[in-house]
Amino acid sequence: MIPLAKHALLGAALAAGALAGAQEIWLAPNGNDAAGTGARSAPWRTVERARDHLRASGLAAPLAGDIVINLLPGTYPVAQPIAFGVQDSGRNGHAIVYRSADGPGRAELTGNVRITGWTRESGNVWKAPLPGGRLIRTLYENGRRAWPARTPNHVPSDRYPGYKGPYLLSENGGERSLVYQAGDLDPAAWQPAPQAELRWWGHQGKYNWGTFVCPIESIDPATRTIVFPKQDSRAAAGERYYVEGYRELLDAPGEFHADAAAGVLYYWPRDGDAPGQRIEAPQIGALLCIEGAGVGEVVHDLKFEGLALSGTDYTGQSVKLVGEPRAAAFLRHASRIEFRDCHFYNLGNLAIRMIDDGVNNTVTGCWIERTGEGGIQIYNSLLRAAHPEGRSSGHRVTNNRIHDFHEVRTSTHWCAVQLFAVSESEVSHCEIYNSGRYAISLRGHYSTEEKTNPDNGLHFARGNRFHHLRAWRCGGDSGDMGVLHAAHLNPTGQDNINYWNQIVVSDIRADPSMNDLAPDGIFLDHPQSCQNQDLRNIRIVGVAGKPFRTNRNPVQTLVNVSWEPGFDDRAMEYEQIGLASDFPSQYRGEKPPALPAVSSVAGAAATPPGGP
Repeated sequence: MIPLAKHALLGAALAAGALAGAQEIWLAPNGNDAAGTGARSAPWRTVERARDHLRASGLAAPLAGDIVINLLPGTYPVAQPIAFGVQDSGRNGHAIVYRSADGPGRAELTGNVRITGWTRESGNVWKAPLPGGRLIRTLYENGRRAWPARTPNHVPSDRYPGYKGPYLLSENGGERSLVYQAGDLDPAAWQPAPQAELRWWGHQGKYNWGTFVCPIESIDPATRTIVFPKQDSRAAAGERYYVEGYRELLDAPGEFHADAAAGVLYYWPRDGDAPGQRIEAPQIGALLCIEGAGVGEVVHDLKFEGLALSGTDYTGQSVKLVGEPRAAAFLRHASRIEFRDCHFYNLGNLAIRMIDDGVNNTVTGCWIERTGEGGIQIYNSLLRAAHPEGRSSGHRVTNNRIHDFHEVRTSTHWCAVQLFAVSESEVSHCEIYNSGRYAISLRGHYSTEEKTNPDNGLHFARGNRFHHLRAWRCGGDSGDMGVLHAAHLNPTGQDNINYWNQIVVSDIRADPSMNDLAPDGIFLDHPQSCQNQDLRNIRIVGVAGKPFRTNRNPVQTLVNVSWEPGFDDRAMEYEQIGLASDFPSQYRGEKPPALPAVSSVAGAAATPPGGP
């Protein structure tokens, strides 16, 4: 503990310095929380130490400038989620800023622990003590994700990113069981494992909307029946599925098995003998938890600039819209929180999740990649009758590169960016690619499928603007979907209008094993509950399904869209679509694919640029 006298001295200095403007605190991977002072010459080691110092120093006093916590380059291990509450907020127009001191990506918060003590088990399989003796759901070798041992073995597909196959096909099934075909599995020798799971595409073998993750309760080889807890849909013939989590299935490079009961990790490395590789296991499911006290009592005015955030585990078996954080950065009842020029990667679930009361949060200049389930979700679960002021609005998701965000699981809901019961927000200038399902999804309060009361009571999704977006190679493993998707927005005549403008979608197809409707460019889903949307200057090419499809939602505003006669390519602002010029150069990567010439439209430009 830092001596009280020194603590008081620092607090007084901070308060006095506020008269002169911004204050700076310094952290370093080799800093010392007990003996340091927070100065650059004597930095602290952890974000928590800086946060606690600010709490003790009287942040309730007015600030004359931002307070900046500088993280010097290196790795900062995070053993438990770093919590920020109302008391950690900025004041009177100034923010508390946590920033990478030497530029984007140079300071990294990680929940990973490097695994040591490897010995050879047999052949190519190695074993080591399992960190903390806890079950892990994902693993990273030299920065690449490894897979729980499974059958059939996973085969990545460059042509169909997001594909989790190859799959087996079920013979039959029911509410709590799936029957496998003769010869597909040989479970008689498999030892019971608490982490064993059946992962299948659900919905009677014909709808590929998302995967169920089902703990396996038992397997009967005589009847070829896998038993699991009841799901939202019953299994049937033709379900695509695979089985994972049994030690006996570990038979390929990049597979692992965590035996929590014995405290042992088994792994077949990709890149050589295990002791020579950087093999890391995540220990937590979230890195930052930014949570206010409740509706109207929000945490606010925090900024995170240039940080890398990595190494979270996959958590949860069912996708719940409200529940555990499920994100590297989890926000609840939070306003004016900003993530700028951050790098989110190698994560178990989402990168950022914002739920409930909050306004004017910003995600800009960020690189989000290699996440387990999705990118950014902004969701308001508050009922508007009980909490009319508990709105989620005014958010900006702009100038971000988001790709490879379904590495662990493809879910029905989650995508690169989802807004749910959110209003007056903006998603713009993003590049989104390599998805198993959606790129963008917008959902709201109304559905005619709920016959007795189609209004679920949530806040409206209205006035949102999606513009200058570029998406490609999405829908790689699912069907009955659109790269741009909306549902549950409003009945005909209601003014819950959202705006889509200057968007290019291309190269959309699913793996041939997918047995649902081919992926579309845009899909306005759920009957008579996605009306009056405004779509302008949108070009969709190279889509296996339809460029534009509605599920009985005929009332739309369509202006200069490529699937309608008279499309004028000259109205497309190609040079402004996708990432802006100030996107961090350190994060730039794959360029969008070239677009074909538009030759069938009279007066249109002969050849558009080869990519925004």
